Amino acid sequence: MFAAVSLTIAGVNIVASMYYTSINQPLISVIIAISRSLVMLIVGLYLFFHIMGQDGIWASFIFADE
Repeated sequence: MFAAVSLTIAGVNIVASMYYTSINQPLISVIIAISRSLVMLIVGLYLFFHIMGQDGIWASFIFADE
């Protein structure tokens, strides 16, 4: 279940990043892309794995995409 939700929310962040690139605001686009793929994912993996176990891995993707 976590996988389906995380993939749906990931699409929203990708579209938002592409939108800001298309209106010529690349800094906002880069911030969205980097925070989604690196910063928030690493924080989420650490926190949710220790709280929820293996289900926390999928929950961290949802956390990163929010």
